[in-house]
This record gives sequence, structure tokens and C-alpha cells, in this order.
Amino acid sequence: MPSPLASIGRFRARRAALRAYQSDARAAQQQPPYFPGVQRTGLIASGSQPTTAALLREFNGWGAIAARAIANRLLCLALEVVEVRREQAGTITEEVLDDHPLGDVLHANPIFSLRQVLALLGYWLSHNGDAYLLKVGNGLRLPAELWPLPPDRMELVSDPGTVIGGYIYHSNAGDVRYEAADVIRIWMPDPANPFAGLGALGPQAAVHDASKFIDETVRSHYEKDAIPKVALVAEPTATVPQGETLLRFFADWKQRYNRRRGELSGLPAMIPPGFKIQEFAAFGGVTENVEMMAAFRDRILNAYGVPRSVLGDTDEAGLGRATAETNAWVFDTHTIYPITEIIADALTERLAHDFDPALKVRFAEFIAPDKDYDLRQEGQDLTLKVRTVNQVREDRGLDPAEWGEEPIGSFGDVPYRPDEAAEGLGSQPDDPVALGMEPEADDEPDEDDDSPRARTDGVRSWWTPAAAWQRFVFAEARYRPEFERSMRAVFAAQREAVLEDLGGLRARTHSRDLLDDLFDPTRWVQLFRRQVEPVRRRAFREIGEDVLRKTGSKAAFRFTDDVERALLRQGASLMARVNETTRRAVRRAITEGVDAGEGQDQIAARIRETFRTRRDHARTIARTEVLRASSGAHLEGFRQSGAVAGKVWNTSQDDAVRDSHAGTDGQRADADEPFVLGSGELADAPGIGAGGSDLSAAESVNCRCFVTPVFASEA
Repeated sequence: MPSPLASIGRFRARRAALRAYQSDARAAQQQPPYFPGVQRTGLIASGSQPTTAALLREFNGWGAIAARAIANRLLCLALEVVEVRREQAGTITEEVLDDHPLGDVLHANPIFSLRQVLALLGYWLSHNGDAYLLKVGNGLRLPAELWPLPPDRMELVSDPGTVIGGYIYHSNAGDVRYEAADVIRIWMPDPANPFAGLGALGPQAAVHDASKFIDETVRSHYEKDAIPKVALVAEPTATVPQGETLLRFFADWKQRYNRRRGELSGLPAMIPPGFKIQEFAAFGGVTENVEMMAAFRDRILNAYGVPRSVLGDTDEAGLGRATAETNAWVFDTHTIYPITEIIADALTERLAHDFDPALKVRFAEFIAPDKDYDLRQEGQDLTLKVRTVNQVREDRGLDPAEWGEEPIGSFGDVPYRPDEAAEGLGSQPDDPVALGMEPEADDEPDEDDDSPRARTDGVRSWWTPAAAWQRFVFAEARYRPEFERSMRAVFAAQREAVLEDLGGLRARTHSRDLLDDLFDPTRWVQLFRRQVEPVRRRAFREIGEDVLRKTGSKAAFRFTDDVERALLRQGASLMARVNETTRRAVRRAITEGVDAGEGQDQIAARIRETFRTRRDHARTIARTEVLRASSGAHLEGFRQSGAVAGKVWNTSQDDAVRDSHAGTDGQRADADEPFVLGSGELADAPGIGAGGSDLSAAESVNCRCFVTPVFASEA
């Protein structure tokens, strides 16, 4: 049975050959003849979608404002030419090509810039749901220019075989017939007729007409209104002017109180004796339309998907800047993004594939992150202890804080970990105090007693094997549970990713080499850096600070370049060893399932069991890695103190000590020289091989040895 990938490859090859034949068969097109259309007024809606010509004639009012906002946003975006490559089974990469000829075609029109073309597409698609671009060829098989075609002048030619067999462009110079392959048609399908376009204005034709009629009514009212604003009401005793006297009175009143040129404009009027002023209603019956006009406005803007704040109305309903930014994000996400996707798809299928089936056109990323959502998620992550303060600071580009690895919460917070409870690991992390592992008091020298003898006695008391052993056990109990949880999180994420990828494969139709791609170790670099390495760094820093202080040094512990390289080396080593073990286990589970003739569900169950076993290994991995971090921090603290000339290997002195380590107990070595273990292997410290290399698993897994310093004064 041929693989699906091979079938897809043959289909693309046939499609490319057909397009090459069609391109050879047709002559290079000329630019379309443009003539100004006839402007009409009124949107005639007879219960069905108005014609495209009628819609474009009604490019006014709130619909035009909304379409302009969409067009303005589109013309600010950038188009990219992308090459899609399949590097290996299950892995596809995309590369932006800055100098591909396809990019030149997008910018080649001698009249319309690419931004103007995008603006036209935004107007047409939002307004009437239909847009056309003509591919103008150069006679050499490939398009050379793109020309926008007014949609009201386009007519679809039906074809029984392909539905759309071509297009007729109606111009004042005559009709022009274009083949379907010559035109890039972009349209929002009408649910009632999928081959016709549907914009935002058509379904709102009645609202548009009503809004327009109200506007025209108000305009006519103020243009032709003959109702005077005030009247002079004569009292019974008043003498009413007559004839020429009345005319002179009106002329004098107009000269004095005319709003634009009156000599006494803005001043109180002098009323003739026996008269009083009666003011008429200010708007003469037009005010009742204001609320209706606002309702029509909001309905049309909603149809186009344009928030009022995008139009600059930031005072809408008391909007603040944050809400306006959220509205801009909603506008980009729910209005602009779908339009860009449909434009990019059309350019890819109808233009990019003329050059190469591996090419596609897309818009560069333009949707800004939702700041309000990100801040709320950040706060929730900190509250629930999903992320530490230093992880948040790293995301913001800030340096880590000394206290940044500590969780945020109250002393009453009790984390619940059902997985650990189910596996007998307990619901609480190991508490050194509860286990009787609290280190003895440091018995630090009195700060007021700065004599050499007092400092020497205090430092020596810190580094007795018994005191150093207590600190080692305390550190292991402190950092191991957090490291263990991080490893469990890694295994859980890997399990879900593998099962998701498995759902896209038919296991029996793929080779085992292809199944290896279900667990590609290179996929998990960022996961390890995010979940595991912060724990290692914190343990290294805090233990190193403690070691340096307990050598009597008052200097601050430094993360030197050597320290950074050592931590990166340890992290890379852990990731490689753990992922390779997991990869072999996943491959073994899938291979056994395929050989047994199992279906996808049974193989998925095998994978879940594999990762359950790997999660059981998390404690051993955590204990070993905490040992490496602790030993490395001790060596670096000794070095930075400047007072340590050598080191001593110490064991826990119980029945669990390895034979190869029991004989090493008490062995001394210079600070820069390795210890020699009973097996002959060299080690700089427990868990660390000579020169910072990896110590073998036989000599490091679950090791509980530790080092103490030999001070220069004792050497």
C-alpha cells in the first residue's frame, strides 16, 4: 500500500505539470482597460443580496468608515514569501525568502503599489465580499504583475467540469474574456451560494438605507428649515408696527442680531415695549432620531467587526487606554486575521504555486499579544506557583533576583500532588526539620570577636564530617523534591506530545525508523531549560553561597563564565542521557506493539506505561542531579574563597556505601587534582568526573558522598 506522503507528492507533481502546460498554452495578458464607472445613488434591496455594482455605489456612511478602517489596517501589513520544506518524517520547516521573484511580482505593478492593492482588497472584501487580481504575464510562462479588477465589472463564466470556467471583464471598451488560471479570485463565500461573495454591507442593506434616509432627512431639515427660532409676542397694550415701520424693524433687527455679521451678536436683545420673546423648540422634531442613528451605527460597525475605539473613539462608554488596546487586539484577531488568511490562501494557490508548489504567501505576524490577558495569566501563574518570579523576570528581559526562586504564597499553602500520593511518595515534600535533619546551629563566631583564633575555630567547626554531612542531607531534602517534580513535569509533557503525534500516524503502515520521530530529543531543549535548569541553578547558587561563607570569606558568590559553562554542560548531559533512555523505551514499546499486531489504542497504552515507569525514575534522577549541583557548588566555593588548598572525600559511612567509595573515604587531593576511586575511575568530586566530565552511572547514581575542604593553613 503506498504511503500517504508518496500519494501527496505524486498529486503535487501532476498539478505542477498541468499548470506549466496551461501557462505555456496561453499568451501573456495585458493590463485591464480601466474606465470610470457611472455613479448612482440609493441601495435597492428587494429581499435578496444587492448586486455588487449597487453595493459599491453605496460606499458611504458608517459602512465606508468601517471598510476604511479595515483597509487601513491591511495596508500596514507585510507579505512574506515562504518556502516550505520537509526536513524529515514528521518535521516541516518554513524559511522566509527575501529575494524570490515571487516577491517582485507582488510589488511590480507600475500604477498600484502593494499597499494600495491591499487597501483595495480590504475595501472590496469587507464591503461586498469579492475581489479579483489579474495575473499579467511576460510571455515566459510566469506572472510578472498583478492588477486589481473592480468586482462590479466581473462576471463568472460557468463550466460543467470546473464550475468556474473563466471570467468576463466588462469595460466601456468592450468585454474581455479571461481564463480561470489568469485571475486570482478572493471571496468570502455566501452560505446561500458558495460561489458568490458575501460582504458585510449586503445583509445590512435595510439598516444602511434607514441610516442613510435619516441622515438625508436631518440634512434637509437644516438646509430648508424655515421655522424661526424665536417669536415676539405682543401684549394687549403693545402697539404693533405696520407697513413700512414693520419692515424697517425687521431690517434693523437682522442687522443687529445676525449670527454671522450682526453688530450686537451675542448680546441681549432690546425688546420693544409691550413685547416678550417666545423661544421655539431647538430641533423642531429631529431629536427623536438621535438614538436610532446611534443604534444603526453600532449595528453596521458590528457587522464589519470594527470596534468604535479603533476609529479613534476612545471615550466610548468610558473606555480607558487598556480597554482600547484590548479592542485593537480583538479587531486584529477576529476581523483582520481571517481576511489576511483568505488573501494569503488565494495568493498561495493561484500565484505562488505557479512558481513552485513548495512556496506559499503569508502575512508577517501582526497580532500583538493581549497585554491584559498576559498580565492576568502571569498573576495566576505566580499565585498558583506555576512559575517563579525569576521565570517571569526572564520573560520580561530582566536579571534574576536573589529571592526570585522562592514561591509566592502564604505559610498556610499546602500543595496537593495526587501522582506522588498514588505512588506512595507522600503528599508533602521531604521536610528536613520533620525528618530530624535540621542542621545544627552554625555557631558562627561573635561578630565583635574578630581575632584570628576565633575565626579559625569557627570555620573548623563548620567543616567537621558530622556537620558537613548534616548540611548535605539537609540540602538533598530541600532541593530533591523540587527537582523531582520538574522531571515529572517533563515526562508528562513528553508523554502528551508523543501520544498526540501518534494519533496522526497509522503505526502499521510506517517503518520503525519513522516511528523514531515520535520522540525526537531535539524537541525538548526549551522544556528542560524551562522546567529543570532553574532548580539546578538555584541549588548551585545557594549552596555555593553557603560554602563560601563557611570558609570564612565575606566575598559574594559569583556566577563566573566557568560556572555558566559547567551548568550548561551538566544540563546538556542530563537532557541527552534522559532523552536517549526515554527514546529507546518509547521505540521498544512501539516496536513490541507493532510486532504483536496491536492497534493504535493498545500501542498508546504501552506508551503511557512507559512514561509511568519513567516518572518512577524521577526521584533517582533528581537525587543524582542534586548531588552534581552540590559537589560543583562546593568546588566553586572552595576556589572563590582563596583559602582552600585541597579537598577530602567523605562517605555516609553506612551499609549503603559503594565498595569503590568505601575505600576512598578520607582520601585527600589537591584542589585541582582528581580523587582516585576504588574502580580506578577519576573524580573531581562525588558525581563529577575528572575535568568536569560525567562520572559513570555506576559511580554516581544515588551517591551520598560529599567533600570537605583542606585549608591552606592546614596543608
